[in-house]
Amino acid sequence: LILHAIQKIKKHNGETKIEKLADEFCLSQKQFNRRFKEYSGFNPKLYSRIIRFESVIKNISPNSNLTDTAYSNGYYDQAHFIHEFKSFTGFSPKDFWKLNP
Repeated sequence: LILHAIQKIKKHNGETKIEKLADEFCLSQKQFNRRFKEYSGFNPKLYSRIIRFESVIKNISPNSNLTDTAYSNGYYDQAHFIHEFKSFTGFSPKDFWKLNP
């Protein structure tokens, strides 16, 4: 059950509503979160964030427009994207790309 949820999150690059997944698998939100964490070691929301960020890193180039990148990957705005970028890498996107010229 949880393996299918993980595959669905990956398929949609982390842009999956956790509430909908829980409903789809006929579990309460609390049960779904508990089972997901037991199986994967992450809560489903964090796992979705990681997968979404991973897809951005795979597809972004150093010269990409950050606003377009943010919107095309399901972030609310550029500030949300930059905050997420910093929380996962410790760097702003600009500083991150300076590390690997």
